[in-house]
Amino acid sequence: MSTAPTFTLGAANTASSLRTASTTSYGGGQLDVTSPKVQISSGGFALSTNKFVGAGMSNGQGGLRGTAAMQMRIRTMSPSIDICYFEGVEQQQTNPGIALYITDVATGVRQRAQLNDYRSNDSAAWRYLRFDLPSAADRIWELSFDATASLRSFNLAPGYDLVDLPATPASQPKIQFVWDSYGEPGVVSQASVATDMVKKGVLSQFAEKFGCPNPQINARGGTGFLNPANTLGTYATRRGYGDTTRYGQQDLFAAGVSLNDDVGLNAAYTDSALSDAMKSYFQGVAADQPSPTIIMGWGPQTSVNRAANQTRWNVAKAAFLSVAAADAAPSRFVWLDGSPSGDDWFNGVVDGPDNTHMVRAWHDTLSTRMANTAYNALVAIAG
Repeated sequence: MSTAPTFTLGAANTASSLRTASTTSYGGGQLDVTSPKVQISSGGFALSTNKFVGAGMSNGQGGLRGTAAMQMRIRTMSPSIDICYFEGVEQQQTNPGIALYITDVATGVRQRAQLNDYRSNDSAAWRYLRFDLPSAADRIWELSFDATASLRSFNLAPGYDLVDLPATPASQPKIQFVWDSYGEPGVVSQASVATDMVKKGVLSQFAEKFGCPNPQINARGGTGFLNPANTLGTYATRRGYGDTTRYGQQDLFAAGVSLNDDVGLNAAYTDSALSDAMKSYFQGVAADQPSPTIIMGWGPQTSVNRAANQTRWNVAKAAFLSVAAADAAPSRFVWLDGSPSGDDWFNGVVDGPDNTHMVRAWHDTLSTRMANTAYNALVAIAG
């Protein structure tokens, strides 16, 4: 950034005042946020009002089970903010898993802070961060957190307050994704997580290519149409939490098949079981997201540890298209064929040390391949 923030780590277990709390003791009180001054949401900024109690959203709201990240968006003249947050059980790393974007309201320029703007230590999961800019100015601050991280509090510089946020441009599409760990914002490889990948993952990049800087990313590692990953929940379970309706009607709703549903992991995950689960889920999504929402799907990944064959892609495609055929507007269903016989998305894929998750550069590659397939499919529909 041209005026890069500096980073200060607060002392662990010291008092952290909530802006609207009943107590200033560490970890106490609650943060109530209301439109139009603050937007805090799971995975994107579709919500204009929400309530965080304690460490974050409850499981029933999808904050821990169904969503990859918390995000906060504020507008203020303050030259600094400080926050306290729980880093999350998945991503307790040396570098905090946070992406910071700042927009200069006067110029409209939106810039991302660089990795070297963040400095940290390997303290406990609770983090205290301070971001400083050289001077006060009208700016929009966007903080995006990694994986299961959750916000505890935030404070402005003394004497400053919040300003009403501008409305989201009507031309900016609303996009929501459902997937597995490939969609989580910071996962590069379980053995080598790069926490500066927040907002740089494959789904964030996919959405950016279609003009959506803040998609709703409903992705959790280990899950799928069949695999609940213990308590994290299948796609259908998370739909039961309201995750397919909470953010209102989308312009594009997309869900991908996961290798977590591979029959090699569980003998019950047969082709017919996957087909039935997909049909049930997408029928529900079609009801939750009626026309003109575009509903998109794609098949499973290929990794060093496990690879889906063409038959599995064909089964998934057939299930998806059967739902499309029964819909009042079948052309709004778009299947992205990244299979070996299609656009072959995973040809040459490079995994990290865990032999399951892509290295950093492959998030760029896969997002481009997926977006190209989607673009061509949409152009074909539009004629």
